[in-house]
Amino acid sequence: MSSVIDRALYDAASRTLAVTFTTGRKYVYEDVPPEVALELQTAPSRGQ
Repeated sequence: MSSVIDRALYDAASRTLAVTFTTGRKYVYEDVPPEVALELQTAPSRGQ
């Protein structure tokens, strides 16, 4: 897990990526391609 990202959830049906940071802030990104979500999930450090 990243030092700044607590959780990242991707909904393929709506192409939304919900990212929750360790501060508790949550951002929802719309129209995210599945490849981008996969890259985030498999990155050595999600913060990069």
